Amino acid sequence: MNMYDSLIYTSSTGVKIEFDDVRAIRLGEGDILRSHKWSRTLGYRGYTGLARQASEINIDAVVTDLEFADEMRKAFDYDVAINKPGVLSLGGWTQHALVVEMENDVWRPSVLGITLTVGLLDGIWRKEKTVHVPPAGGFAGDGIGKGYPHGYPHGYAVQAPSQTIKLDGYLPSSLKLTIFGAVSAPSVTIGGNVYKYGGDVPTGGYLVIDGATKTATVTNENGDVKNALPELEIGSGEGCGTYAFEKLKPGTSRVDWNGSFGFDLTTYLEDCEVPWIL
Repeated sequence: MNMYDSLIYTSSTGVKIEFDDVRAIRLGEGDILRSHKWSRTLGYRGYTGLARQASEINIDAVVTDLEFADEMRKAFDYDVAINKPGVLSLGGWTQHALVVEMENDVWRPSVLGITLTVGLLDGIWRKEKTVHVPPAGGFAGDGIGKGYPHGYPHGYAVQAPSQTIKLDGYLPSSLKLTIFGAVSAPSVTIGGNVYKYGGDVPTGGYLVIDGATKTATVTNENGDVKNALPELEIGSGEGCGTYAFEKLKPGTSRVDWNGSFGFDLTTYLEDCEVPWIL
């Protein structure tokens, strides 16, 4: 499998539809996923209304397994029926998506040519990188901090307290902070901006502040979730210095906090299209 073409659709229920294997092979010259377009209005001497909006694209593929074709149809149709997007992934870059059309052309009894109409819903591609920061006194060298009872779905680079984080790329990145309890009124300063929650994070629970979705929740050890937005510090908005959804600028930024709790720091590297060099 060519790493540049490893396309995966993960449904809202976790079903993975993988292309470019023996059951479904993506076709087409060029690469529609490595193309982009800004929404815009051309004025007298410039553009107005510049924005990255959701768009529809067509993906052609050959399916050599009819059972797999049925799996695709059910996964795609279920997400559309409940209007809950899945995630399209290419080389680790992701975007929320829905497959709203699937046209079939029978080439042989067990071979189908299909055309998928896919809605790319974010207007931008993102690639996640997560750094685990242990409480002060944790052994950053071997990844041993506080023993949290949570599974981590990402590969982690361990970072010592009051260090720096480097963001590659050329665009500012949305951040996601996952702060583990027990802690009261946790605050983390990154690149000079203060990310602060005025409430409590219970023992065995965690707080998630997600700049990509502009949401904040606290989950307790029983899995109960509450909205944390009312106690989240947002100041006067972007650029004020205390905006909890402030984006991180490219380059190196300092990370400071009081050391009483551990947290995960996730950056969403953003790009208008999937890069050719992954």
